[in-house]
Amino acid sequence: MPNIVPSLLLLVLVLLSACGPASPPPPTATALPGRTGALGSAGGKPADGPAVSLPPESREIINKGGFALTMPDGWQVMQNEGAPILGGGITLAPQGSDLALPAAVMIVHLADQPALVRSTLPASPTVQMVLDAMLAGYRSNPQIALRDIRPLPPQALLGTEAHAFEVLEAFPDGREQRIRTLAAQLPDTRWLMVYAAAPAATWDAEVLAEVLDSLRLATPEPAATPLYPLPPDAREVTQAGAQVSFVSEMPPPILATFLRDAFTRAGAREDSQAALVTADSLVLRFTQWRGSSQPVLIFASILPETTPIGTMGQTIVTIQLEQ
Repeated sequence: MPNIVPSLLLLVLVLLSACGPASPPPPTATALPGRTGALGSAGGKPADGPAVSLPPESREIINKGGFALTMPDGWQVMQNEGAPILGGGITLAPQGSDLALPAAVMIVHLADQPALVRSTLPASPTVQMVLDAMLAGYRSNPQIALRDIRPLPPQALLGTEAHAFEVLEAFPDGREQRIRTLAAQLPDTRWLMVYAAAPAATWDAEVLAEVLDSLRLATPEPAATPLYPLPPDAREVTQAGAQVSFVSEMPPPILATFLRDAFTRAGAREDSQAALVTADSLVLRFTQWRGSSQPVLIFASILPETTPIGTMGQTIVTIQLEQ
């Protein structure tokens, strides 16, 4: 039985701050519910337990990538990862949701590239190209029928004009899910991407509007040194053959920039002949990491479907000491 919120994103366990784990794909969802936990579990059933009403000041969420928003009452933060230059993302879900597979999710991402797009885009894509690529991703799943595809009127957002479309996904078991995808390129050339989805019966556009209205730019948090440390458990990768895996919200091309910077700052040297970076995967090899004679291999690929490891569209990353 497919999860009512199957896919996406982008957009969030990036390897940042002590790097943690998390762009999408033939996405298939992430996003909105009704207020105060109206969309808790799959099928749009109310979440277990009463929703907790938080004061406005405690719902202000700031992302290190340089933006902020106000979380809707009755929601919780699933992920909030980011870094200066690369950007970042915030993932929200109703309180009481199963954080592994929430019935509804909202993802807001601001970065140098359209982070929620899985397919390859030209060097300088237009907003329409980005939205067309997202829609093509939705259409790529033959088991899900798309209905009621419609563009929405442009709206002013963060000093530019944002464009969006909505689509209704119909699953083989009769369930329906509504998705809204929004894209905008800011005057500073960064890309704002928003992906929202919820069971059709409990879709609440006002919740999304509330978040979009609260969006504002913020000063990126100063970078630490080294800029992007590895996950804590990567420190255990000390013997040949040892490895650690985690998920990232970064698509492989952005992740490659991130890793190259992180390892270079740590004194490692990249084996450029072994490098392979595509829209969906990457392979990188570094030597002299931490003074070790063992080369470090890094493999990453976008998850083709939602699994216990992560959500479809996220990137699974493995760091291994070469044997």
